[in-house]
Amino acid sequence: MRKRELPKTIDVLKALPYSERAKLWARYSPHPFKRQNRSLWYYIQCDRLGLRIEKKHLVKIKRYKDNPAECLTRAARTKYNLTPGAIIRKEFRGIMHDG
Repeated sequence: MRKRELPKTIDVLKALPYSERAKLWARYSPHPFKRQNRSLWYYIQCDRLGLRIEKKHLVKIKRYKDNPAECLTRAARTKYNLTPGAIIRKEFRGIMHDG
């Protein structure tokens, strides 16, 4: 199927035979097709709109997917270490604001 021949709606996608959906899935994913119609529909919509995950985000995903514990220790930390329920007070132009 070419880009212009992609299904227009999810109902049309579901009406396709299993073999056609499996061919479409193989176009987007290296994993076997196991009737993931919603995921396939997401891939088709992204393809139609030309949307892609930026390379910098893909690098981070690939780096930390195998070792999530390392991700927690190496991820950028926030400036403040706030506990749940903490009240933030800031002064702006002479007025104290509670958050």
